[in-house]
Amino acid sequence: MLRFIGKNGEPVVMLLDLAELDLKDSIDGSSPDAQCIFKCYERALDELDKRLGQHLNGGTWRKALVNSSLDGASVNLGQHRGVGKLLGDAVPMQVTLHAAAHIVQLCVS
Repeated sequence: MLRFIGKNGEPVVMLLDLAELDLKDSIDGSSPDAQCIFKCYERALDELDKRLGQHLNGGTWRKALVNSSLDGASVNLGQHRGVGKLLGDAVPMQVTLHAAAHIVQLCVS
């Protein structure tokens, strides 16, 4: 889940479509690591700019993204090299959280 600031200052919440990872984007060129996943998100969000950029505050996802929500796997939430860290490096004002629905699922199971 991603949350952006819209042109009117109101939050816009959306889910990204599934996309195929390009393993050549990974650190070793063959693994689905955080860098590979981040690059996949980056491509999807760049496509989003083409379709919805005019509705986002600042006109691009990099200026409008304020929050992302990922499951708790270390590849996603790893403090030093996780997807959330890479998103934070690309968009310093955004905050990545452990997905609430995932936390509930873990508690129930």
